[in-house]
This record gives sequence, C-alpha cells and structure tokens, in this order.
Amino acid sequence: MSNPNPSSVRGALGRLHPFSIAVVVAAVIATPLMLGFSGGFGTSKGGDAEAANAEVAATSTSLASGDFVDAEPAFSAEELAFFEALAADEQARWAALAEAELAARWAALAPPPAPAPAPTPAPAPAPAPEVGGGAPAPEVASGSVWDALAQCESSGNWAMNSGNGFFGGIQFMHQTWVNMGGRDYAEYPHEASREQQIEVAERLLAAYGWGQWPACSSKLGLR
Repeated sequence: MSNPNPSSVRGALGRLHPFSIAVVVAAVIATPLMLGFSGGFGTSKGGDAEAANAEVAATSTSLASGDFVDAEPAFSAEELAFFEALAADEQARWAALAEAELAARWAALAPPPAPAPAPTPAPAPAPAPEVGGGAPAPEVASGSVWDALAQCESSGNWAMNSGNGFFGGIQFMHQTWVNMGGRDYAEYPHEASREQQIEVAERLLAAYGWGQWPACSSKLGLR
C-alpha cells in the first residue's frame, strides 16, 4: 500500500473522533522530539529537519484550528478498499457480540423446561386361576355308592386317564369338572384324590342327578 501524502492525512483526520485527533496530535508532536533526541534534527541534514519541523508545525496548527475538518480526503482505491474491509470486520465483530449478549439475556429470562411426565406403570397381569388349595374334601367310607360307581366306570381306578376325554374314578369330562368347581382341588379329575372327586361328584349329582352316569347308574339301580 502506498503512503498517503500529508494533505490526505489531514483530510482523513478530519473524519476522526475528537479523542482520536488528540492522539494524532500527541503523536505528531512527540515524533520530532524523539528524532531530536536521537540526533535526527539539527545535525548533518539541518535543511531537511527545518522543513520537517515547519510541516509538523503547520499540521499542528491545522489540527488545533480545525481548518481541515471539511476537507475531502484524497485516498487511493487501494486505501479505500482497506478501510472498507476494516470497517466491515469491526461491524461484524460488534454484531456478533451483540447477538451473543442478547441470546444470553433471553436464556436467563426463559423459564426452565417442564419436567418430563412420570412413566405410566404397566398394568399388573391378571392373576392366573388358582388350582388346588381348597378345603380338604370330607372323608368317604370305603364301600360307598361312589366306590361301586367307580368300579363300574373305571374298574375302581381313581387316577385313570384313558385318553378318551374322561378322567378319574367316575370319569368326569374336563369341562364338567371345571364347571363344578373341580379346580379347587386340581386341574384334571385324575389328579385329585378319591375324596375330592367324590365331593365334586356330589355337586354334579345335586345339580343334574344320576343321569350324568347313565349306564352305570342304571346298572346299579340308582335310577
């Protein structure tokens, strides 16, 4: 980048903030003093030093009087592009800072998120029907009518499971056993004891009569 001439500098300074102008004035005044201490003025190049001092004095006078405030700066295209890029960068930086500050303030003001609802507990599974565990069946003396019926139906085998759909000593169907409350004792008739089978048989007899065992009840003269 080429160095701007003094008149261009004065024109550019006219567009600066007053505080910036004061800084420039201080720098301009301090420059010849430092050069003078190092032997830059008043030695072998006395003429150049006097010219430089005169230019500095003229610039200082212009700065103090404000003569150049309205002067048009004479910048090259390269210099203008540099200043525009610098201004754009500064503007973008301040915009990003302002946006971050605004986002932080909104975040501080926003209410906290509502807590997630508690999961609904899964319904408890329906209890399986109980099998067994009922009150013990009353004792039935040997040689009762039920023993005679069992002898006819299953040869007296209270644990019989012939695979034909009838179970136990007096040959219950499974559904009949369940309907008469046989599950109080066991799932299937042949899994229950003799007394338990007789207890369920008495319920069936009370509800439907001896016709539930048609052949054997007729043979035994029970109906």
